[in-house]
Amino acid sequence: MILLIWAKGTSEQQKIEEEQSKRIDELVRHAHKYKSVIPAVKRELRMMQRTLLREHRWETAAEVGCAIDEVSELEREVSADSARELLEAPNFSSTGLLFLDGQLQRAREDAAEQGIVLDCVVTAPVTALVQQGVLSQFQLQQMVGDLVSNAFRAVSLQEGEDKRVLLILGETQDGYQIKICDTGLPFPPEILREFGKRGLTTGGTGHGLADLREIMAACGGSIRVEEYEEGAFTKAISLVMDGRATLCVHSAPTGIDYERSLARTPAGEGV
Repeated sequence: MILLIWAKGTSEQQKIEEEQSKRIDELVRHAHKYKSVIPAVKRELRMMQRTLLREHRWETAAEVGCAIDEVSELEREVSADSARELLEAPNFSSTGLLFLDGQLQRAREDAAEQGIVLDCVVTAPVTALVQQGVLSQFQLQQMVGDLVSNAFRAVSLQEGEDKRVLLILGETQDGYQIKICDTGLPFPPEILREFGKRGLTTGGTGHGLADLREIMAACGGSIRVEEYEEGAFTKAISLVMDGRATLCVHSAPTGIDYERSLARTPAGEGV
């Protein structure tokens, strides 16, 4: 019976993730279509204007300039509408914590400004972790903030337009899980080998992953780091409240693969 309930919950979570991903993809394609067409129109108008100026057709060139201004305004309006549609995309259930909901909403707004699609899927509220004393709300929001910041930095450094971050909060067979996936740059090998060592950084402060590791060690949760050679995302970090306090790293691109206790830091000192 327990297995049937868990399987049903897992199936529903996958369905929600697929529907959310489909909705976001549709909005991104819609925005991309206009973002491709409008700049092309502007280029043609500018070329026309340069030709008119060479031919000393000042009045007509001025009229084309007005048309370019109108197209530029249209481009700004389309970009604003696209960003609003992405922010208004269904975000499903609340996390159960008002301030965490606000934090995620602000993160989505920041993502839209940076050209990043942040999709948040909540399949079960996170309130039990705070109510049962597993984590304080401050620790919870700190970890989510660090995960999101790292993902934003990774996708902003990646070339191309596929800048996506997916945050999932919900129950799994092993316990409550906070999982973040992104399409950004993978971790350097030295980060993977000593994941969570204070001072190691990919451009941040060098404290975010170390703080995350210490919090998870203290509450007995586990950290799972995965990197993929192919698929929808390049990497994922999962925080699982499984009571095992382990660090599992599996990177298909680099071949780095290990499981260690979180009871000791990479530097060899007790947490």
